Amino acid sequence: MDEQIKDVEVKETSGKKKKTPVFVLGIICVVAIIGVVVYLVLDGMGILGGGNKIIKLADYKNFSYDAFDPTVTEEDVMEYYESLITMYVSYGYKVYEKDDSRDGTQVKDGDTVNIDYTGYIDGEAFENGSDEGFDLTIGSGQFIDGFESGLVGKTVGETVDVNVTFPDPYPNNPDMAGVDAVFTVKINYVGNEVKLTADNAYDTLFGYDSMDEMKASIKSTLESQSASSELSYMNTQKSKYVDYLIENTEFKDLTKEANKQADSLYKYAEEAAKSANTDIVTYVNYVYSTSYTSADEYKKALQESCLLVKKQNYVMNEIAEIEKITMSDKEYEELAAEIIAEVSSEGSTVTVEQYQQFYDEQYGEGEFRQYMFDVFVLEKLFNMYAKEIPGVATGSTAE
Repeated sequence: MDEQIKDVEVKETSGKKKKTPVFVLGIICVVAIIGVVVYLVLDGMGILGGGNKIIKLADYKNFSYDAFDPTVTEEDVMEYYESLITMYVSYGYKVYEKDDSRDGTQVKDGDTVNIDYTGYIDGEAFENGSDEGFDLTIGSGQFIDGFESGLVGKTVGETVDVNVTFPDPYPNNPDMAGVDAVFTVKINYVGNEVKLTADNAYDTLFGYDSMDEMKASIKSTLESQSASSELSYMNTQKSKYVDYLIENTEFKDLTKEANKQADSLYKYAEEAAKSANTDIVTYVNYVYSTSYTSADEYKKALQESCLLVKKQNYVMNEIAEIEKITMSDKEYEELAAEIIAEVSSEGSTVTVEQYQQFYDEQYGEGEFRQYMFDVFVLEKLFNMYAKEIPGVATGSTAE
């Protein structure tokens, strides 16, 4: 199990489950979804179908994939637990336990003391100037000059006042530069470093009452990760199914159609770049986090993307006709709303109608519905014909 949580406590998480995959084959998108098509959709199906552009259709009923086993084992739990300990140790995280023999003795340079402290300026406690149960190694330089040395020679178990002057300049808080302050410090105890192991970390590091409680929390975390990994894995298999269909279908020449669509998208990006007072390559690389070195490279990528998506559209339309798969208006609305919610920022109130209009203005009439139709058909085909081969892909380690 190679995923790790980085909080001090192991927390139970729940993976977000998407009911429908957003599968995309394109390279460039304008509104967060790729789906380039010029066909109108009528009565739940692409009206051009696929047959007039397809010479030989792939055997869409013959696709298999390795099964995903979401089981989290005891070995997985312990491996994860030990990796957490290793991670914290590598970060320099240390745990100390009280040394009872040091009660009533004097603090020495190099001691690690557990302290509660509050800082005062002119008798008033100041913001961010207090803490409890802090482990401070004397001489480490973690605090401003005078604080740590002011504890040397003081008695363990006592509360003392330490007078300090904040440095000038003081980048952490310029308003306090050169200001005198008093810290009231309770020296709780001197601590000895505890070597972190699987036998004690559940308590000393993570604060659980028992190993069983720690393991139960880790198992819950891993099961959530596994569920999320399973979802991602299945979406990957669906994308591979689309690749399989395209690679094993023989098409008529679609270059002209693809290039026409690519030219339209290129023009849109060109106009957007002009509005942003920059060139198209700079604009595209900034907006889509790409690394094109020339306009020609970007245009070629668009052409390749459009060709793949057109093939996808024709295949889905053709198989839908054969299987008599249709998508009702209600199914379209529900699917579109779900996908829009997945790609939109939190709190967005954009409606399906608004999103469709915005999308179609850029790609052409009917394009967004065709894209939804592709997703709709893929889900049905995969459920009907994709065959699962047991015993290979397992847990959150599956790719």
